[in-house]
Amino acid sequence: SSGPLGTPALIARRLGERWRLMACIFAGVVAATVLVAGAPIYLRSLERLGADTEIDRTSNLILNVHVYSPNVPLSEAGLTESQRVIDDAVGAHLSEAYDGERRFLRSDTYLVGLPYRPLGQVAAGQASRGYIQHMTNIDLHVEFTSGRMATGEVADGDGGPEVEVILGAPSLENFELGVGDVVEMTPFIAHERRIYARIVGIFEPVDPSSDYWRRNANIFLRPQPPQEVPEVGITVDPDEPPLPLFTTRSGMVDAISEAYPGSLVDSTWLLFMDKEGLKTYSVDDGRDRFSRFRSEVARALPGSAVLSGVPRLFDSFERRSFFSSVPLLLLVTLMVVTVLYYLAMMVAYLVQSRDADVALLRTRGAGIGALLRLYALEGVVLTSLAVAAAPFIAMGLIAAAGTLPYFSPITGGAALPVALSWEPFAVAAAVGAACLAIYVVPAVMDARSGIVGQRLRTSRPATEPAFHRYYVDVALLAVGALVFWELRSRGTLVSGGLFSDVAVNEALLFAPVLFLMAVAIAFMRLFPLVIRFAAGESAALVHVAAAVTVLALGPAVAAIALAGDAGEPWAARLAIALALGAACWWTRPGLEPGGAALRLIAGLAAQGALVGAYLWVDPPGGGGALEAARACAVALVPAQVLFAALRSAAARAPVWLSVGLWHMARNPLQYSWLVLLMVL
Repeated sequence: SSGPLGTPALIARRLGERWRLMACIFAGVVAATVLVAGAPIYLRSLERLGADTEIDRTSNLILNVHVYSPNVPLSEAGLTESQRVIDDAVGAHLSEAYDGERRFLRSDTYLVGLPYRPLGQVAAGQASRGYIQHMTNIDLHVEFTSGRMATGEVADGDGGPEVEVILGAPSLENFELGVGDVVEMTPFIAHERRIYARIVGIFEPVDPSSDYWRRNANIFLRPQPPQEVPEVGITVDPDEPPLPLFTTRSGMVDAISEAYPGSLVDSTWLLFMDKEGLKTYSVDDGRDRFSRFRSEVARALPGSAVLSGVPRLFDSFERRSFFSSVPLLLLVTLMVVTVLYYLAMMVAYLVQSRDADVALLRTRGAGIGALLRLYALEGVVLTSLAVAAAPFIAMGLIAAAGTLPYFSPITGGAALPVALSWEPFAVAAAVGAACLAIYVVPAVMDARSGIVGQRLRTSRPATEPAFHRYYVDVALLAVGALVFWELRSRGTLVSGGLFSDVAVNEALLFAPVLFLMAVAIAFMRLFPLVIRFAAGESAALVHVAAAVTVLALGPAVAAIALAGDAGEPWAARLAIALALGAACWWTRPGLEPGGAALRLIAGLAAQGALVGAYLWVDPPGGGGALEAARACAVALVPAQVLFAALRSAAARAPVWLSVGLWHMARNPLQYSWLVLLMVL
């Protein structure tokens, strides 16, 4: 009955009876699932390793984030609110890679009155220009050649507030200033209020090429002449640089707000990115984080701009990683198809070895449904173990690959970085389902034929598989050739459009597999002919070669005739090719057992003469398919002579050779599967 067929004891016994075949099948399932599960893990490992290497090689100047926001209200409330926006955006999106910041505030450009050229004398000469600015923690990155750091104290002067400032030493090349000098600043001459800036220190940057100064302190200490046009009636030296004065944040806010309420400043944040923190982001995650950071800042601070080389670095690396992954996907596809074919072949041997058991179960009343459940449970046991273990096996193998010499210059002999995700389990489950189908379907199809069919297959093995009987190999060869032609025409496995990203074309990815399978299956048509030819049983291989040769020479000659080249002896070629085909057809009975020797000798002599005539009319050297047809024509006569010799020697050959060849000729399909596996 069908009840006991599903018991664990029976399944365990059946799995153990043919443990060698079961071990081979299980190895095939494990190999297929590990290969497929390892592909996404390996690609992500290479992506992580490449991204980390790219980040290490990239300058901090490119990795740091530069945020520029114009027209920020110069007040404690306005500056605090804008800082809160940056802090919130950093905390929400870039906190893992954030390593501090430097904020830079700069006022509008003012007219500057110097001690030796006060603003009251502007009408008699030219005015200078300058601005007040603030940089976070500037006192930690400069050393004073004279004087001290400015304080935030703002004093009340007669014409306006007085604030302490410091000046970079490079400005002394253009302005005769020193500690204790006071300069006055105003947005325009007629304004009744002034800002008086008292210089209390002259400084030099500690490291002008540090990240704090964006690798070039001259950007701040040797600024270019302003582009603003002064008010009417005021002349300036267009080549004279501005006077950059630095002060504290409180001093800047109090002085400018008191003199010119409602003023706006340009605020710039330089966010320092930690390379190790950036390495914690995947390529997609890192790009999305920077995109969200940019959107949040732009929404909260209108007119702002966020500049960083990290998104471009991720985009460039992702594109290179995508194109470098295509060969790996192609290789994995070929390997998985080969392993699945190996699995199908081993299952076919298992089904063949269980024919007697299936016949016995059928005689005991077991139906197709019961056998289906039995094989399904066996398959589930095999595939579930492989699917569960495959991702972990793949992770271990890929991590260990980092110790290989190929990766040692990058990894230093350490393991490759691997991460566990859902993708390996998903693809392993899909391949496991395919392996389960490969295991169950052939067994059930074999059981449907019944006992009579099983006995018939044992007594008289099939000499032609179904895909040859229905010309599936011809159709597969046509499809494979069409797809391969498209691949050759495109020259690439990727595709994309105006409104879609570049992606792998899956159909073209399988083109080499289709073409290889078609060629291998077509070769299986020739393998039985080769075996029967070697055994001296049939000269069908020679007849096929003769037919292909004549069919190849005929169209080639016709193409030459259609080309209209009068200098070519196309008529003689065509006549000789047709005569050669007729001579091969006439000689055919002489190759059969008991054939007339005189007919064979005359036919071979006629073929030899025709081949010689064709080579005289059309000497070798053209290349291509026509050259291959000539080679086949030359080999026709030696092949027929060789077959006659093999047929006459078959009776006198050693027993081990004769019996072996006869057995292979009787059932060539069981060897064709192995030949196809070797081809793949």
